[in-house]
Amino acid sequence: MEIPLAQYRPISRYKPKIGDFVIWHGYFSHWYGIVTSAPNDATTFYVVNAGMPSLLFTISPTDINKHTKNLDLYKVRNSKGSYCVLQNNIWYL
Repeated sequence: MEIPLAQYRPISRYKPKIGDFVIWHGYFSHWYGIVTSAPNDATTFYVVNAGMPSLLFTISPTDINKHTKNLDLYKVRNSKGSYCVLQNNIWYL
């Protein structure tokens, strides 16, 4: 029996949930984030982000606001490879 290396779905089907792990990669920079607020019917959601996972998971509570981004769901779903999200062991690419 073969076990798949990873499960994935198109990013166009992504629906944000609290705790999702988000990666954004641009030409010269990148960041990692965790979804902190994702209303069911909203077109935006919030992500706490940092340049490295080790920095992301060690942000002090007093610095969370300055590391929070508001993301547009339409922009994420229509990104051409700049966003990927891990949700419940499924990658949205």
